[in-house]
Amino acid sequence: MAGVRLDGDIRRLKNTLRNMGELQFKVANAAIGQVLRSSTLQRFAEGKDPEGRAWAQSNKYTISSNGSIRKSRKKTLIETARLKNSIKAKVTNKGVAIGTNTIYAATHQLGDDNRTIRARGSKGLSFVTPSGWRRKKIVKVTIPARPFLGISDEDMIEIKATMNHIIEGAVE
Repeated sequence: MAGVRLDGDIRRLKNTLRNMGELQFKVANAAIGQVLRSSTLQRFAEGKDPEGRAWAQSNKYTISSNGSIRKSRKKTLIETARLKNSIKAKVTNKGVAIGTNTIYAATHQLGDDNRTIRARGSKGLSFVTPSGWRRKKIVKVTIPARPFLGISDEDMIEIKATMNHIIEGAVE
């Protein structure tokens, strides 16, 4: 029978192996979840996707008090902050997931080349364009992808550093 024989003081090795065995994966995943959630929220502030590319600007217009039409100054995807505030991390011993249950999140993450918007009322949809007000019952629009979920290169560096810190704590 083959085996390994260790001579000398192996208490430190035993302690290290015991600590590694007790490493709580849920704690590690929670730390990773916090890293990813924070970077996702930062994307809303910067208006950039995980690759660092700027999101396409919204084509929203407003009417000023004097009746002039101008492009909205509100930041893309955070007019109400509902989507941003819905970002959560779900953590288990097996992993972590970052996401949202907001119904329109997938449309903004992936985009939609042929979205149909229907008016709820009989008057139709009213919207303002650079050339003035328009009213229609059905409108087809293109919504560009504005990815907010994902793991950037910077996220990977921070995740590795976080895991190294956790593992080093278990080894000590």
